[in-house]
Formats: sequence, structure tokens, C-alpha cells
Amino acid sequence: MSDTRDIQTILSSPPFVVVEGVVNIRHLGGYAASDSQWVVKPMAIFRSGEPSSITEAGKEQLRALGVVKVFDLRSEQEIKQFKTASPTIEGIEMINAPVYTKDETFDPANIEKLLKRFEADEIGTGVRMYLDILDQAGPAFRVVFQHITHEPNNSCLVHCTSGKDRTGLFSALLLMVC
Repeated sequence: MSDTRDIQTILSSPPFVVVEGVVNIRHLGGYAASDSQWVVKPMAIFRSGEPSSITEAGKEQLRALGVVKVFDLRSEQEIKQFKTASPTIEGIEMINAPVYTKDETFDPANIEKLLKRFEADEIGTGVRMYLDILDQAGPAFRVVFQHITHEPNNSCLVHCTSGKDRTGLFSALLLMVC
């Protein structure tokens, strides 16, 4: 069993980066492309959990990474429900690109149903959840892909609540394209 120091070492070692007040932040670069002749550009595209607790030092760290845009994959309802509005960060544009546009997605009753489905069939529910994200995420993911295509020298951060499901699928698709 690892202790807190081991976890902190991992979370501050590549591909993870330190941005004070932002959880699960890492860059998507350094991976070999399918032909092994190319490598995904390091420190250009980042993924994370939501940044509502970013500190002033964290804002400076994010700017130092060259991030000019932050893409928020959460719905307006989710942001309101969890009281986690995106912060204002001078020099960084915050863009809401929600994967889910239905207001009921993060309704407490729906969350309870989802948890019960996970209890009954964890793998099947997870697969259905990811397929649902893929079915709905096209418009949101398009916004981020357009930024990457049209502004390849401007770094960005893509986040959802914890930086694992929606952000993870976006990251997987991006790396597959590379």
C-alpha cells in the first residue's frame, strides 16, 4: 500500500503537472504516433478535473504552461448543481462545450438510478455510459478539435468534473487520431 508521499510523487511527475487547486491535471503529449515516426507534442493539450478551486498561484502556473483556452465539458445544470463555476483567469478564455445538453442528466434522481445500475452491472453500465457520452459528445468535441486544428501553437485544457470519463474519452479519441 502506498502512502500520501508516493501519490504526491506520481501526481507531480509526467504526464501529470502541478497546477495548484486543479485536480487530475496532465498533458497528453509524448506518446508515439501509430507509425512511431512522430510523437504527440508534449505540454500542448492538457486534461483535468474542474478548476473552480484554482488558486492565484495555480492561475499563474496555468498561464506558464501556455494555456490560452479552457474547454469545460460540463452542462450548465451540472455547474449550478455542484456550485463549481469556471473561474476567471486573465489571459485565458473559458469556453463551455457541454457534452450533455439535457437538463436532467445530473438530476439527483438520475444519479441515484445510475448508481443502482452500476451496483447491478458495473461493466455493462460503464460501457453504456461511455457509449452515451460518445453519442452526445460530437458537438462539444468538435469545438476542441477545431481549436487544436486552427490554433496548433496555442495550448488548451479540457476538463469535466473529475477529468476521467468525458475528458478521458476526448483524450482517447485525440490520441487515436494522432
